[in-house]
Amino acid sequence: MFKYSNKMLFFTMMILGSLLVLSSNNWLSIWMGLEINLMSFIPLMLNSKNSSLSEGCMMYFLIQTISSILLLFSILIKPAQIIMLMNMTQNIIIVSMMMKLGLPPFHYWFVFVMKKVEWYSCLTLMTWQKIAPLTILSYMDFNIIIAFIASIVANITAINQTDLRKIMALSSINHLGWMLTCMKESNTWMIYLLFYSLMSASLLIFLKKKKILFINQMNKLNNNSDKLTLSMLMMSMAGLPPFIGFMPKWMAIQYMMMNMNILLAYLMVMMSLIAVFYYLRMINATLMQNSCKNKWTLNQSKSYSSLMLACNLLLPISIFLIN
Repeated sequence: MFKYSNKMLFFTMMILGSLLVLSSNNWLSIWMGLEINLMSFIPLMLNSKNSSLSEGCMMYFLIQTISSILLLFSILIKPAQIIMLMNMTQNIIIVSMMMKLGLPPFHYWFVFVMKKVEWYSCLTLMTWQKIAPLTILSYMDFNIIIAFIASIVANITAINQTDLRKIMALSSINHLGWMLTCMKESNTWMIYLLFYSLMSASLLIFLKKKKILFINQMNKLNNNSDKLTLSMLMMSMAGLPPFIGFMPKWMAIQYMMMNMNILLAYLMVMMSLIAVFYYLRMINATLMQNSCKNKWTLNQSKSYSSLMLACNLLLPISIFLIN
């Protein structure tokens, strides 16, 4: 009982830290919110005595501390009100937020930590822990080329990976690139993050319950309904229509076209084809390879039609969220 009360306390503090960042109107309060969030999330990660888990937590702590020091340094030199320093201050804040988010070239720590921690911690890193840094980054005037670099680095690196936690980490960086494309003068990135959080939660909870960590473990799914569910979750993460994952990318492309970023939209779509490739590779491991169970004992699931209908209905429902 005491263990769960501690978890609830740290979980509440983590949420309050992020909310402090979102509601603050001065940089010192924003920094404090980030620190509260950091100090409350680390105990949630350390939920077992595992050496690899400790390594991941230590790496996460060091990177977040360095980025917080950079942010605090930029806050301290901000009152100087010198034009040259003002530009440098903004660049330092952008770099510190890129470090916190795990954007290239600071993405190695994110992949390392994701590989070391458990699925629920991975889910928090991929979703909630991105809200505060993305909000701060939305205040900045950053170069949009960062989005394309994030997408190309993540997708090319993910092609030959077999560890699902690494693939999810690189996929998260790819989706971050899409969020950055529609961040300037728009709240579209918030809707994108909401869609992405729902998709990630569905997929990672499924992988956690089935105890799947590597691609070659996907063929141990003996239930046809589970295979179909996992395949559709993967296709949704890849952004294929008519699944719900297509909606945020559609909104991002619309935003880029409205702002005449046609070349960027084209490049991002090309990078998405690489993402589709490694997601289809996982679907192949799920559906096409031999099951661990004898074929004559496989039972056809009666939930095919209802499951397919539910997933396809998500697209027309989500259309109403687009302006």
